[in-house]
Amino acid sequence: MGGLCACIHFDRRPGAPDAAQAMVSALAHRGPDGVQASMDADAALVQFDLHVTHADHATKERRIRKHGDASRRGGLIVVADARIDNREDLEHILANDLRPDASDTDLIAAAFRRWGTACLEHLIGDFAFAVWDPARRRLFAARDPMAMRGLYYRQDGDRLLLASEVGAITAVPGVSSDLHEPAIAAYLAGDFEHPSHTFIEGIHAVPPAHALIASPGSSAVRRVWDIDPGQRIRYRRDEEYVEHFRELFAEAVRCRLQTPDPVGLLLSGGVDSTAIAVTAGWLDEQGVSVAPLRTYSFDFPTLPVCDERFVSDEIVCRYGFSSTLIDVDSVPLVRRDPEPNLEEPYVSGFHHLLLRGYELAARDSCCTLMSGHHGDLMVGGRLFDYLGLLGSGQWYRLVSELLQHAERENRPLRDVVREQVIGPLRVRVGRWLRASGLRSPEDSPVPRVDCPPWATDALRHYPAPSGSSSHIPIGLSGVRRERYELATLGGHMRGGTRNNFDAVREGLASADPWSDRRLFEWVMAVPPSVICRGGENKSVARAAFEEMMPGVRAQKIYPEALFLRALRMTEKEHVAALLKGPRLRDLGFIDVHRLRAYYDEFREGRQNDHRFWYTLVLERWLRQHCAHASDDKSRPSFSHRHTTTL
Repeated sequence: MGGLCACIHFDRRPGAPDAAQAMVSALAHRGPDGVQASMDADAALVQFDLHVTHADHATKERRIRKHGDASRRGGLIVVADARIDNREDLEHILANDLRPDASDTDLIAAAFRRWGTACLEHLIGDFAFAVWDPARRRLFAARDPMAMRGLYYRQDGDRLLLASEVGAITAVPGVSSDLHEPAIAAYLAGDFEHPSHTFIEGIHAVPPAHALIASPGSSAVRRVWDIDPGQRIRYRRDEEYVEHFRELFAEAVRCRLQTPDPVGLLLSGGVDSTAIAVTAGWLDEQGVSVAPLRTYSFDFPTLPVCDERFVSDEIVCRYGFSSTLIDVDSVPLVRRDPEPNLEEPYVSGFHHLLLRGYELAARDSCCTLMSGHHGDLMVGGRLFDYLGLLGSGQWYRLVSELLQHAERENRPLRDVVREQVIGPLRVRVGRWLRASGLRSPEDSPVPRVDCPPWATDALRHYPAPSGSSSHIPIGLSGVRRERYELATLGGHMRGGTRNNFDAVREGLASADPWSDRRLFEWVMAVPPSVICRGGENKSVARAAFEEMMPGVRAQKIYPEALFLRALRMTEKEHVAALLKGPRLRDLGFIDVHRLRAYYDEFREGRQNDHRFWYTLVLERWLRQHCAHASDDKSRPSFSHRHTTTL
């Protein structure tokens, strides 16, 4: 794993290696353990190596292999940024097509030779890869379903540029880094549901679970994997669901601990990260071969109300993990200057704390830093399927869980019924009426993302970027539909990609067991009432891990007080500087007077609109972008003692 880039001239003109060299210089940080290159005059493909897994280290001689003789038998050239988790299964199925020291790239190549464009059905893990068939002059470039690796492209006539980062493509001489204004407008409104857009004009992202298929005179992006909406998993006892979930999650954690070097984990007090820690400790106690785990937890010396160590410390003590505290008071949320990049602004208000985690993990010689980023998507969201219980005639369970819900939230039962049963029933009936033609779409408003109060009319009427992520498999309805929408939420998908972007800059890989495709398939196949029940969020996960760690109750505390303190008090001068002469005003998207008036009210505690943070972060990014765009794009030559020069 590490990264990739490619330049293809479909019209066979020379010059592809020159563009590749520019991209290699921009992606040098992704190849600390070497670079593999296939360089033809009209097609150059490069893979950057970052050795993480046992399989990575076992393959000492890293090179792109031409699988067959390209000149005679239509061989393939494959480059990948990948960690393949179902290696054993693939090695068994594809035994005749693999060498004994097969790398993850070799596994992908063999899978493509066997199954062609359907190979994503058989690949489990985090990946982005490209397959070039020089005989057919056809490129197939695909991305994993949970967007854990980045993959971007630009096509100018007969030239295609492909890379793990947007900045690599703009490093090619002659490629513009002009802003893509529709993406900026969507970001300001808090609309992240356009998986193909980037912030640079003419550069697109390959969406998760999609592939770019390009050949002379033709290119298309299409979905190449999805869940099976008809798959169902049914057990007689609730305990069987818990056991099955625990088994799948343990395998997801094990796969991400197959490294010879320590693995780090951002450990809070919530279910998502504590589940990873407890499972890792349990696997080690069972004699399973896993990497040593180091934990990194936030310390709130001046905001004890935000501290979660009453949970995390117990887990660290129980399993004897090495632990490091991150002093949040020493990490500014606004004034720290992140490395300039052309990817996109970050979304999280605590992004700099995550960066500090990567720095410390790299200092401690970890090869990977894990998080529970996708946990909320897979088993959270407070999606209770009371209508499903009603429709299936499970009356006793329905009444029992509604009573539990009301008791847990200390609310009147009638309020819970109105919110959780009557409201969703009205929505579902409305959908049915519209689908049946008995009600026109105009009878009910179409949901849209509202603009912040400081937006100008130009922003309010700006067209949204093309390529919405509103895809829903046929056959999904009710809470199963809502779960699918949550699990594929665009903002969180971008967060997973951004984690990888930040990790590799510290020489690390990023990983999240909750992003495992097998978990996604399981969650979509079991009854939704198994996941969240009786007013308890993440019920199945809590039940699975409380048995491993009796007496410890995970409890997530959102550190909003830290965020508000930074914007209102400790870093107010830096906020004010960003509001002075903002570049967003030059784009015509914000009214500066209304924005400053909002900040005055925010500081007084009378306002708290999360889109204010998006505006601040975007303003910072724009200033970096303008500074970056003024450079002459000169880059240092790529040199490393392990690399192969191009």
